[in-house]
Amino acid sequence: MDIAARWALSLSVLIAGLGCGGNDDDDLDRYFATTPYGVASCDQADARLEGRREVRLYSNGAVEVAAHSAALQRYYRRYGLTFFTMAAPKSIDQSYALDTNLTALSAALTRAFPGVDLNDEQALMRDPALYDRILKFVANFMLRPMIDFARAHGDAGTAVTNFVVMPQLIRPGGADILPMGAILGGLAAKLS
Repeated sequence: MDIAARWALSLSVLIAGLGCGGNDDDDLDRYFATTPYGVASCDQADARLEGRREVRLYSNGAVEVAAHSAALQRYYRRYGLTFFTMAAPKSIDQSYALDTNLTALSAALTRAFPGVDLNDEQALMRDPALYDRILKFVANFMLRPMIDFARAHGDAGTAVTNFVVMPQLIRPGGADILPMGAILGGLAAKLS
């Protein structure tokens, strides 16, 4: 396994849940219309997150936003949290959330850390400050699409959640960073 692949596997990502499918009518309530799961343990409610929260919807390509925003609502409804939106989904150019181009990552690591043997992980771990800088660099490289989106659309503060549905999470033609057979459904991030 080459250096970029090893560093990519070192990155931990929070899983949340996105998907795919498209519709643009003005019935905003449909984005959070839900039905019970039909399973007692899943439909049992408590009020630990009770409240109402605005969600801004975004999508890329022919994806069905309502199916996935409703799934988000269905999950959080059991905790007393309800969502609403003030506008139909906005179309964005972003078609993936993780940049998994390991060739580009390897080249970027080599440029950012000249003279450092990035293949000797044991030696790197003996220098915790350097090791942390490398991990942060890898995370910033791979999460760059999400960071760019947050910079462009993160002006609403903590009272609003941005929900993005895109055709895929991993860069087209990028490396599969998950263990064999695993599926990444979505990502959640809070950037500060």
